[in-house]
Amino acid sequence: MAARYWELVIDGPRGWDLGFLRGYLAGKGLDGDIVDLEAEGFDCEPLREKIHELLNPKQDTLHVAVPEDCLDGVTQALAESASAGRPMSLRHKRPLAGARFGFSLRVYSREHGARFLAFFRNLPAGCRLVEEEPLRERQDPRSKGVELYAPSHDYELAGKGRVEGAFHAVLEAYRFCRGEDLIHQGKVEVLAE
Repeated sequence: MAARYWELVIDGPRGWDLGFLRGYLAGKGLDGDIVDLEAEGFDCEPLREKIHELLNPKQDTLHVAVPEDCLDGVTQALAESASAGRPMSLRHKRPLAGARFGFSLRVYSREHGARFLAFFRNLPAGCRLVEEEPLRERQDPRSKGVELYAPSHDYELAGKGRVEGAFHAVLEAYRFCRGEDLIHQGKVEVLAE
């Protein structure tokens, strides 16, 4: 069974808080995968928070996803941060039901099309594809030839939809899509319980 994740919103010193949390957990022997939601591209920082950070450049509001078995370790790290001279505080925490993101693609390469079809047909365990426009291949051998600017191509794969499901599975799928220039993905978002 996939680990249950919690979203934590933590206030602390800029550039120090995430490293402290990861180091503290590693020092305690907790092998937790703390995910920096903002760095991964999640849509989680409201405008008021961005303005606050601009006006207070030494402070940071960190949005992280933490596996449930590391919650106690993170709470201890927050308590210990004051004795380290850089106090951090937990502003908010909530359990996550999962995550989701939308995508669209249109490719004219059989090689890319085969790879993308294989990926979307075999998504990481725990997430599923919800197609708005099903992924469809179109082949037209009459259009074969120099096609860079042609109005018609001999091969096309197009579609759009969204991937949703367990947090870590969706994150894995999002990382794949983010690494592909031919897949246009929307912001990934967490789903609260």
